Amino acid sequence: MVEATVRKYGVTHRRSKPLRLSPHPDAPADEGWSEWVRSSMRGSTKPVAVDLFCGAGGLSHGLEAAGYRVLLAADTDEWALESHRHNLASRAMRLDLADPQARQQIVSLLDGVDVGLIAGGPPCQPFSRAGLSKIRSLVDQGHRNADDNRRDLWRAFLELVETIRPRAMLMENVPDMALGDGFMVIRAMIERLGEIGYEADARIVDAWRHGVPQHRQRLILVALRDAVAFEWPSESDPVTVRHAIHDLPRLSVSPDTILGAPAMPYGEPLSDFAVRARHGCDGDSAEVVYDHVTRPVRADDFEAFKLMHGRTLYSDLPESLRRYRADIFNDKYNRLSWDELSRTVTAHLAKDGYWYIHPEQHRSLTVREAARLQTFPDAFRFAGCRSHQFQQIGNAVPPRLAQRIGSSILDSVRRGRGSGRASPGATRPLRSLRSLRVRRSTFREAMLRWVETDSHAVSAVEAIRQNDAQNRRWTALMAGGGSDLVASAPALRVASRVSGSHNGGRASGSTARMELAKLVGFDGRTASLNIAAHVLGTIICRPRDPRCGSCPVAAVCASRPSADPSAPKLATPATAAG
Repeated sequence: MVEATVRKYGVTHRRSKPLRLSPHPDAPADEGWSEWVRSSMRGSTKPVAVDLFCGAGGLSHGLEAAGYRVLLAADTDEWALESHRHNLASRAMRLDLADPQARQQIVSLLDGVDVGLIAGGPPCQPFSRAGLSKIRSLVDQGHRNADDNRRDLWRAFLELVETIRPRAMLMENVPDMALGDGFMVIRAMIERLGEIGYEADARIVDAWRHGVPQHRQRLILVALRDAVAFEWPSESDPVTVRHAIHDLPRLSVSPDTILGAPAMPYGEPLSDFAVRARHGCDGDSAEVVYDHVTRPVRADDFEAFKLMHGRTLYSDLPESLRRYRADIFNDKYNRLSWDELSRTVTAHLAKDGYWYIHPEQHRSLTVREAARLQTFPDAFRFAGCRSHQFQQIGNAVPPRLAQRIGSSILDSVRRGRGSGRASPGATRPLRSLRSLRVRRSTFREAMLRWVETDSHAVSAVEAIRQNDAQNRRWTALMAGGGSDLVASAPALRVASRVSGSHNGGRASGSTARMELAKLVGFDGRTASLNIAAHVLGTIICRPRDPRCGSCPVAAVCASRPSADPSAPKLATPATAAG
């Protein structure tokens, strides 16, 4: 049976035809949507999820594994939609959500449906460093308009949340969506979600801490309705490249030859990860691995790869084997290491595989190996040519990460329902410091009172205002009315300690900047709060000897010593502004 299957899918051409995939047998037809929804949910206890900007279905697959039923998905990439339709029993529609009529179509289709979750990842290329660099180049050459509507698709996403009002919202994106533009997007989203009755929080998450075998940071924004607070998932054991792909068949590699085949016999699974990856492969598919193919290797690249190990730099290669300038492309080639994490799997794999050279063989990764590193199961197929498949995989949300976040959302919602802390449809926040909105509002009100009434704080602020030569960034902040942030070391230290995200007393990097952005908010008080956080970090929340007993925000500080009897007790404000 295996030999027959391998012969059936054997390689006969250097360039294969695009792989076309049939729709899932349980997917809805174009007509009869309402009846299909009723039949799909009849007797089901699973909450309904909607996946916007769905791509090939990494997020949808993870949410289904977490316990959601993804009924509806939307994207503009037809190859990705074909993959989604094949692997998931959802209605996957080709819609441009920048178009108001497309958004209205989504709203109409969900009329009368109790939506448990709206999830999605608005296109991230304009936010990523690589994407911004490419866009700037195209703008400079006159091939692209300087305005990119995709940067504002988060507004369309948020509009649908406001209109449909699901029980929860999940947005995934690149970290630069939060870090760029003075954190404007993430601050604006959190503030707006709070105004319409959601408890929102955001973090920059390392995917490897949740079972994804690669270095991959993602911005995750979660918002829960009815004053329910989200509890982030705990970390899991890391998974190495060896765990992920070592069981896949070894390929015969030589220059300028076809590598791999659309179907090859499996070897023995060598890790728990590999066993899970094969789950769902039935019949003939239980004995063969699909899409274990990659691009041919040039003769000169083959010689270069033979000289490389996991720590080899491009500049270490003989000049005769370098086709690019080593001073610019020092990381042009990268061989993965068996017992480490992979570098971030990106859509660039569609162009070349130089960043993803196999740990042992002198070739780049196959489609299936890339899918494994993204935690797609082996039964998940990708439509199109090899480049389409690589692009879909690189753009996807790792299903394992989606499952961990989705499971935590479900657990948080269920805990909120069972605690009696909020009634269905409630939009007012809890009067407890467990509520993030109330904690942030308490922090802001206390900080503004302190910076306006404490003599030391008043003097420090005045010194900042007068010292224009050394503090132009503060002058720009005050003139900007809250559109930007100054991430000074003292302000970051305050944000890290108040949030509990500090690391050995050091406050740096994207995590601290994210916490600062969430604390100071996005309104006319942002500049004053940013300055107040800086002053607090300078004169009270000092690096080595913080004066917690004199801190105006001790009541909401996660790092305050619990045995400090002198810490002031702050009254929770009657209403939460934030």
